[in-house]
Amino acid sequence: MKRALLASFAKGFAMPDLRWMPDEGLTAGRLRIELLSGLTVALALVPEAVAFAFVAGVHPLVGLYAAFLVGLITALIGGLRG
Repeated sequence: MKRALLASFAKGFAMPDLRWMPDEGLTAGRLRIELLSGLTVALALVPEAVAFAFVAGVHPLVGLYAAFLVGLITALIGGLRG
């Protein structure tokens, strides 16, 4: 019973599509856009992570590490399609 319940729960998680932009391919322009968007998100995340660390009462470096790990995990397993 427990195994069937766990299997039905696991089927709800779909693996992300790991192909790189299958419709467009990787071009120099697309790579530039991806790098600039990643840099923008990273720069916007720094003050937010530090602010949440202050609110939580921990060292700001802990907030930065936590934000990095969340971003890394999201990048590895895939996020929501926008």
